[in-house]
Amino acid sequence: MFNTSLSEFLKRFRPKTKRSRQEEAHQIPLREIFPQFPKAKFPNNTFPNEIWLHIIDFMPPSQVQRLHTVNATFLHFVMDNKYRQMCFAYLDHRMVRNLARLMDPVVAKLVRVLHIYPDCLMEVLQDQTIWTVPTQGDGPNVTTKSKAALFRLFKANSNGALVQAILQVLGCLPNISKCNISWYCSPNGFSRFEPLLYGVGTSLAPFLTSLGASSTLRQLSLNLGMENMKLFINPKVFEVLRLEELDITLHHASWTDSLAKELGLAINSLQPTLRILTFQTFSRFAAELERFFVTLETLPVIEELRVSIPLEPPHLGDPEAFRSFLKKQRRTLATLRIKSNRTTGSEVDTIPEMFEESFALWVKNVLGGPLQDASRAASDPEPIPPLRLPALLNLEITSSHFPKRVALVCLQHFHYFGTPGLESVSITGADRTYQDVIDIMNAITQPPSPPHESSTQQLDVQITRPQPHSLRIGLVNLCPQLIDLLACSLPHLRRLGLVVKYVQPDVEEWSETHVTAMRRSPSNTEILAAAQLGKFLELFVETKSYPDWPLQCLSILATSMPSRITNEPTLQAAFLHVIPQLRVIC
Repeated sequence: MFNTSLSEFLKRFRPKTKRSRQEEAHQIPLREIFPQFPKAKFPNNTFPNEIWLHIIDFMPPSQVQRLHTVNATFLHFVMDNKYRQMCFAYLDHRMVRNLARLMDPVVAKLVRVLHIYPDCLMEVLQDQTIWTVPTQGDGPNVTTKSKAALFRLFKANSNGALVQAILQVLGCLPNISKCNISWYCSPNGFSRFEPLLYGVGTSLAPFLTSLGASSTLRQLSLNLGMENMKLFINPKVFEVLRLEELDITLHHASWTDSLAKELGLAINSLQPTLRILTFQTFSRFAAELERFFVTLETLPVIEELRVSIPLEPPHLGDPEAFRSFLKKQRRTLATLRIKSNRTTGSEVDTIPEMFEESFALWVKNVLGGPLQDASRAASDPEPIPPLRLPALLNLEITSSHFPKRVALVCLQHFHYFGTPGLESVSITGADRTYQDVIDIMNAITQPPSPPHESSTQQLDVQITRPQPHSLRIGLVNLCPQLIDLLACSLPHLRRLGLVVKYVQPDVEEWSETHVTAMRRSPSNTEILAAAQLGKFLELFVETKSYPDWPLQCLSILATSMPSRITNEPTLQAAFLHVIPQLRVIC
């Protein structure tokens, strides 16, 4: 499969330190362990394969690895656990060792998921003084010596021998189903190595093409900077791919019409197979995204859309362009997951008022209908008709940066302007008070109203809608009144997920004093949380009962559960007692 020069190159590069020699001395050669894998013969197993798999579930992987010669089940597990996912992110002797083992066709067939981070090349291409081997302290550092050897190798091989070796090995992996490529760095400032970096990008394009030709690649994740996106995001590369899931994240992109159009055409080439599309950008120059959304055509088998909307203006550009894109997918789009992100890199949780107002206006103009901007509705003789997604069944809104009132607008609109109504709702990412939960219940149970009293706009909505069967909400404070509210508002709910911040016995019996006391020391936190949990369980079991509530699955993720191992069974028993139809608690 591979030529002699490549093998010699890998052997020549691999650092021979004292530690690596000791590892090799205690390591059985790959060909001796797996001479005819997977046709290796073992003594007849006493138990069926399912029994051995069940035994493996109770053993740490490191222990199973030492038992790989026991039977074929252990051998398959060890090989799958070790080679199913391969990551090339650090230039060290481990990466070169993995490259050498992937030259074996038997091992190459086991790789399913591949992670590639070309940014690691920048460590070697930077100043050589970084890799000076230390002469004091605890002795030479193995990693530093390896990187110093890498720098000398790059200096002696101007054609990028290591890059070509990596791509040649990766191009011979026949069963890759998922590939993640993350590349943020820019070749600017590295003029000496710019041809090499450009060669990496131009080599990744045929590499993706070869993966697509193998007909096994189904998921592709691209986390790119604009300079690198230009190198291999083009329709010719995507034409041979049969992707079902595509995840694109763009950083520092100064968009142009031609670049946005080319990206749209590349995604259009995936029309026959693309089911899930994820798109987010951290660019502050997103106004030109209008061309991208206009270029996108109808994706006939699209089922799920995940989009991140920048909180800062201009968000995703012209709202009409994004609205038009959603309308094109209305016949098949069943799941919509939306969140917001900050492009300025701020870690402050509070949302500036000017950003929140702009974000709310942008979202309302995308949705149209009675929820659009009131001033625009009053002045425009032909208001925007409401956006309808008749196939939409699942809505997920997340991120702590997503304004609460905008989340309510989206929830109410999609629930009442879709044909069947939402079956599953998930709203997480921000702290939500008891009143916030009441507002969410009202958005689900009450139809939208005109933007102002004098509006003559007719609402083409049904007053009643089937209630969602699944709800996930967080972060909330768990109390008996919260369960009462959910049971009364959604009497047909079957699945409930709660992301719990605190447990409290009463909705009113909670103040900032408790929070301040819990933050002073870990001991206070444990004592107060345990006391609150005990009071909650006592009141909940004695005063509450929901015999007619058809809830069957309950998931509680508590961020401050005291003594989780001890208290989880008690909490589960309490809910099983209060909700008789409950079957699963996780």
